[in-house]
Amino acid sequence: MMLSLTGGNVPKLIMFDLDGTLIDSVPDIAVAVDNMLESIGRSRAGEDQVRNWVGNGSAALVARALMNQLIPSDQLEQVLDDLQTNQAELWEKAMTGFQHFYSNSCAEHTRIYPGVIELLDHLAARQVPMAILTNKPTLFTGPILEALKLDHYFAEVVCGDTCERKKPEPDQLHYLLDKFDTKADQAIMIGDSINDVLAARNAHVPVIAVSYGYNYDGPIADSNPDITVDSLAQLI
Repeated sequence: MMLSLTGGNVPKLIMFDLDGTLIDSVPDIAVAVDNMLESIGRSRAGEDQVRNWVGNGSAALVARALMNQLIPSDQLEQVLDDLQTNQAELWEKAMTGFQHFYSNSCAEHTRIYPGVIELLDHLAARQVPMAILTNKPTLFTGPILEALKLDHYFAEVVCGDTCERKKPEPDQLHYLLDKFDTKADQAIMIGDSINDVLAARNAHVPVIAVSYGYNYDGPIADSNPDITVDSLAQLI
């Protein structure tokens, strides 16, 4: 199934999104968001709500929590600018609070999805280079990968603060393609949200999506990835 995207050849690079693709991190993220909201006198959002806010990085998550709504990706820049300019004190307290709470418990309840280890072991045995490509900040990504014993699978980890722009922009994919001296049609992106699909399309990289992740409560198939699977084990 997967080889059909690279002309029948073994991919020279497979790039994995993290949250919602390899791991279910929302239980820990939701606790941190709720603790942050309570620390500034707001009501808790709850895990179900937070699950719909994940996907564009920590700043976007905190902005959505402060606004108590799913701010569309194309409006985030304007909302973030307004918060940072006109509500600077609140913004600083919220961001600092979230980073504090999440840093202290970013891997307590986070779990690896079924089928993930099977695919990673399969690819590792065939010496296929793998990388993480996430909008999550470096501050949290490394400790989570280490705690879940996933770090040894990946030759490179690109986070939300690695490049100037995050997914859905193609910068992070271009960074990895250059790093591995790989052409776009020799690589594959695997993710769970429209941001992953758009980033891959913008970089002209084939994209596989998982159906179980975080996609703002909408079916990922609507974003037209090349392949959709219910478990990564289906790619073996």
